[in-house]
Amino acid sequence: MTVRIFERLFGHKKPRQPDPPSPQSPKPKPISLDPHGQPDSNLNLHRRLARNTSEVVGVLRGLIADGKISHERMVFLGKWLLTNKEFAPEFPFSELFVKVDIALKAPHIGEQNRREIFTLIERITGTDNSEGFENTPTTYPLTDPPPEIVFAGSEFVLTGTFEFGARKECEAEIVARGGTCGQYVTRRTRCLVIGKLSSRDWTNTSWGNKIRDAASRAANPGKYPISIVSEKQWNAALERTSATAANPVDIALHVDNERISFACPLCAKKINKTKAWLKSHVELECSGCGNSFDLKVC
Repeated sequence: MTVRIFERLFGHKKPRQPDPPSPQSPKPKPISLDPHGQPDSNLNLHRRLARNTSEVVGVLRGLIADGKISHERMVFLGKWLLTNKEFAPEFPFSELFVKVDIALKAPHIGEQNRREIFTLIERITGTDNSEGFENTPTTYPLTDPPPEIVFAGSEFVLTGTFEFGARKECEAEIVARGGTCGQYVTRRTRCLVIGKLSSRDWTNTSWGNKIRDAASRAANPGKYPISIVSEKQWNAALERTSATAANPVDIALHVDNERISFACPLCAKKINKTKAWLKSHVELECSGCGNSFDLKVC
């Protein structure tokens, strides 16, 4: 419309303004290649780790499919691990590397060695917890001995599919007992609960990023006081802890004149309300996670 008015008044089109010069994008740094034309080994380390982790789960499941592990299978597993020795410190390879290496260096692989490795493979792949289900999570990183689960004042993170019920129902039980829930494993996380069944969205059949991150932190308990428990252990703790006896969750409020903001204790979504609204309501429903909470202003 502006151009048409300009034509009627002056008999010619509005001169087009020249485009501003586009800033030159920085040139990408050249990729360092080895003599075989391959990128530096650290460049795609995480991608190779994800690929080899998926591969080793399939290999391990096949090795113990008939309920035993023979000398030939042990040798095959040792060769595979030796080929991928750069991943020895990573979850879940570390303990497997050590046990297989010790067994193969011995003059004779005894029945006890094979049984220990067989049990370890069951725990890594989750086949020791299958109970007829096709995909079950690993039990390898579970805290041993099982810890005492304290709800009040602790932050929980849930992963996997829970037989107890939907994720919101599980989180509500934790909050009712004085705990809080996070979406990711962080420094604040005190307990990771693994559901009875695997999740379809996990990076691997038997575990996902939350389990990997929690296992990495649990290896340094002095710095990260985190426990990893199964749904069965968590469910037993629920039965021992009465929801009605749990203390209410204190929420830190940020006050700006007549506006009040605070974080949902379940999903940490920021909620904004007025002082008048807070005084006139006794229940709050979070738009982020959909859970409802009783309010008590003290």
